[in-house]
Amino acid sequence: MSLAGLDEILAAEGQFLPLEVPRPTEATVGGMLAAAASGPLSLTYGFPRDWLIGVKVVNADGRVTKGGGRVVKNVTGYDMNKLYTGSLGTLGVIVEASFKVAPRPAASTTFTAEFDSLEGAMEGAWALLEGYGGSDALTLLNGAVAERLGLGVAGYVLLARFLGREGVVRMRAERARASMEQAGVGEVRELGCDEASIWQSLVDMPWADEGAQMLGVRCSVLPTEVGQLLENLEQIKSWNLNHGLVAYLGTGLVRSLSWGDAAPSEFDLRVQRVIRQMTEQKSAWVVEHCTPFLKNRRDVWGPLPSGLGIMRRLKLALDPHGILNPGRFVGGI
Repeated sequence: MSLAGLDEILAAEGQFLPLEVPRPTEATVGGMLAAAASGPLSLTYGFPRDWLIGVKVVNADGRVTKGGGRVVKNVTGYDMNKLYTGSLGTLGVIVEASFKVAPRPAASTTFTAEFDSLEGAMEGAWALLEGYGGSDALTLLNGAVAERLGLGVAGYVLLARFLGREGVVRMRAERARASMEQAGVGEVRELGCDEASIWQSLVDMPWADEGAQMLGVRCSVLPTEVGQLLENLEQIKSWNLNHGLVAYLGTGLVRSLSWGDAAPSEFDLRVQRVIRQMTEQKSAWVVEHCTPFLKNRRDVWGPLPSGLGIMRRLKLALDPHGILNPGRFVGGI
């Protein structure tokens, strides 16, 4: 089942699953769980593992096992749901999933603010994060990404989204506007009826066009270190490549995106420089989108996790013959 198909079913019941994935008409529920995909709403709603309460899995030997249940707090034992989520199909094939769901928001609005400097943009962002109520999604884009989304060509654009009942959304949005104006932000404007499509285009961006050359590196830092990381990544220049930056503020996730009509070697040089910067900052990173040329030349998984030994033992226990997606996960698992 695709995520778009699931959303249509839930919408008829006034419910939704607050998880965002690229290209939801093609992305499947099992694929979302295997990849632990998430989007800007993770600031408030969390990640796939937070909404999953039960799974049915086909194991490497063909046996079918279950983990969790169909209602909250009805099981004991190991939390296998979290083990399978994000394992990229290396431990089992997810064939059924049970989720908690949330009431579908009656209203949604998005405010945008433009900034000439990164420092000003981060001040505006912290004013929102620390203000009463905050926003449900808060994302900072540099000029290259903003232009690609049709949001102007300012140095930086801040997007703040609010979901809920009409009156509550309006109250929270107005308080957010006041917080930003007190922080010295200039014009704060409200997006029109196409706000949902803009958010989806942002989530889709690294995977929007299969035929295009796109390099996407996902970086993870402490939320307080996002500003410094963005400043450092902005210093990486390439003549023939656009360099976009997307920061999910409050969660510490930053995407470095590169696209353009350039030789594969130029993309290779770009990813080297981004990885070097992440290494110097001692932060985690994953090359989540690149051409086959790059994937065959570089390890895309970043620094090896401290729990790699445990991960290898789990793989050996659940898939002793290395049948499931062999060699496609961190450390060659």
